[in-house]
Amino acid sequence: MTKQLKLRPQHLTIKDMLILYLLWFFLQGFYEMTTQLVFEGSLFLTQVVHYFFFIVARLLFVPIALYFILYRYSLPVEEFGLTLKRFWANIKLGFKTSFPLVLLVLFIVHLPLVYTDSKIQPMIVASNPEEIATSLVFFVLLVFMTIIPAFSEELLFRGLTFSFLEERLGSVKALFLNALLYGIFYMHFNIYFITIRIILGFFSTYLFWRCRNIIPSTILQACFHASFILYIFGWGWW
Repeated sequence: MTKQLKLRPQHLTIKDMLILYLLWFFLQGFYEMTTQLVFEGSLFLTQVVHYFFFIVARLLFVPIALYFILYRYSLPVEEFGLTLKRFWANIKLGFKTSFPLVLLVLFIVHLPLVYTDSKIQPMIVASNPEEIATSLVFFVLLVFMTIIPAFSEELLFRGLTFSFLEERLGSVKALFLNALLYGIFYMHFNIYFITIRIILGFFSTYLFWRCRNIIPSTILQACFHASFILYIFGWGWW
């Protein structure tokens, strides 16, 4: 008798998701260990090296996730928002959605910090039109620097997690649960940070849900991180 071939699952299983999350936290732990590396007398160099390892940790997750999608189960990448269809339109949508966020951070949060005795130390101080214009150059550079971590996060939380939850719970329940998981799983034991992450997770998930493309939410994430680093918390945001 011919031995029957074992069919592959057509979707990621709970076991697969647990493996992916364990790998995510393992890589996060790798990054946390590198933060013990300190260059005496050079805080800037220390922060740059820490951020380099942060990018490496996030980047390593991408091929692992793609292995599950492409090689383990041969799933269509479009299901997880990995498509170049309407590429420029999705880039435009991402920046259009992010623009109000940047203005909010700059004018509602950053400027009051400049004129108050706050312990929060932004990366740059922008209190007049010339300084604001200069800060936008650094903002663009930071967006490019944060795009890899943003893509990695979106691949896990939107492409993989939301798609997994939506299949089982429906779109609306999956949207709210995914936003909640994003806020909690980031492991900031601070109600302020958790709330910010949940709100960001909701809007990112909504973008992904409406577009079925990971590009707009990735740009939103990158602009979010860039604005918070530049105008509020500095490198300490990571």
